[in-house]
Amino acid sequence: MNLSDEKQAELIEAADDSLKPILKIALITGMRQGEILKMKWADIDFRLGEIRVPEENAKSKKERFVPIDPVIYEALDSIEKKGEYVFFNPETGTRIVSIRRPFKALLEAAKIKGLRFHDLRHLAGSRLGKVKDVVTASKILGHGSLDMTLRNVHSTQRDRHAAVENAAENLFRGRQKDVNAQKQSIENEMPRQALLN
Repeated sequence: MNLSDEKQAELIEAADDSLKPILKIALITGMRQGEILKMKWADIDFRLGEIRVPEENAKSKKERFVPIDPVIYEALDSIEKKGEYVFFNPETGTRIVSIRRPFKALLEAAKIKGLRFHDLRHLAGSRLGKVKDVVTASKILGHGSLDMTLRNVHSTQRDRHAAVENAAENLFRGRQKDVNAQKQSIENEMPRQALLN
């Protein structure tokens, strides 16, 4: 699913207050739905800026620590603490087990077809791989191997164009500064030369 960053932001904005933080966590960190819904307040370290995913909640069965940014921090901080679970269902007295219905309603309202919640993980993985590197993305996503991450990180034609442009800019940036400085120096010398003639 190739959903633009703008469309993803619109999707979050259109969500109700209970679904919004879940979507933010999924789209920024790539955490799985089960990992998010099983999250306890004790798993969040606001001081260190991390969410602990215990081994029993991780598909890989390995504990990992997922960094949180100010957006996720604010989203989590705004949730009222009613029980040990972050996403608490007051009707059952335990955690929210599924968000299938509200997520489906959100997609219908946004006129988006064919998007599954797990696709949010792929979108986050692609973004993480682009803004940092595949190894870091793999650690955040909790993949057992880089091969799994590479299957989830997708490159668009626009990404490939931007990569080549950035590579060229990085290669010639220093050289271009030297050329511009030399040109400026010549231009500054020209009036003096004209006065001497």
